[in-house]
Amino acid sequence: NQIILSDLEALLKLPDEEILSAAENNIMFKLLIYMNDYSVLHGIAKNADKFDKNKARRAAYILATKSKYSDIVILGLMLFSITPLECDSPEAEAIKKLALCGKFTGYAVEAAEGAFSEKDFQDTLFEWAQEFGPNCHDDIVWKLKADTDEKKHWMLCYGCRFNLSNRWAGEHCLENSNLRQRLAEGNLSDEEFNGICEIFWRIHTLYNGDMDYIKDPVDITLAILDEIYKRGLWNDNRWLELFCKIRKHFLTVCQEKNEYYTEDMEKIPKHADELIEGSGLKMQVPRNR
Repeated sequence: NQIILSDLEALLKLPDEEILSAAENNIMFKLLIYMNDYSVLHGIAKNADKFDKNKARRAAYILATKSKYSDIVILGLMLFSITPLECDSPEAEAIKKLALCGKFTGYAVEAAEGAFSEKDFQDTLFEWAQEFGPNCHDDIVWKLKADTDEKKHWMLCYGCRFNLSNRWAGEHCLENSNLRQRLAEGNLSDEEFNGICEIFWRIHTLYNGDMDYIKDPVDITLAILDEIYKRGLWNDNRWLELFCKIRKHFLTVCQEKNEYYTEDMEKIPKHADELIEGSGLKMQVPRNR
């Protein structure tokens, strides 16, 4: 990282017309993809006072918009993160355009967070979230503040529809959406139901479905079991498996009575069994599953 930072300082001392060629001929810059490049990003941020902001902004724009090498484009995005920008500037537009390419999305999010005001950053994140829809990048979801009803509803429907890779994604979307409200109200749209199931799927499929850290899980869990049952989704193996995973998790918690156990959790496996009995699927859902 120190070599890269030193080379970057030298790069920013060159005339603008020499920057692209010098960067593309620097072997360390072109090896970013093989390094822990986020540590490079944090190194740039930590040493931001060493760089001339105007020069860094011009260099970032050149590298991000003109290079044929993805690593050099990434370097440009890293430089943008230390250069304050107006949201309607050409530089900001370059960041927004690159964000829509999955290879660059995470770096564009970091660039926008460093370069934009907090309001512009959050507005931009939500624009990107709506643009991506169900394919939204996890870096956008993690940093989006669901501070309006519209954002909370988006988080409900789409927050867990992309390849978020751990159970915390499910908990993040559960607590930052209007999931509790909509389950209590009922009459879910297909879009809302699928989004809620994706949230529960993340929680109950990854890391054995640990809901121990979720506040007041009983009512929402009973509600989603009812929704799966009411919609007649027994022929959908994925949602049937989710139903079984939820039942198994709470059955285990009730049997072991661990530190997260509360008496009202007993309702969940009991209610699941009642639904199973009513569906005629006893043989398809073994008691020890």
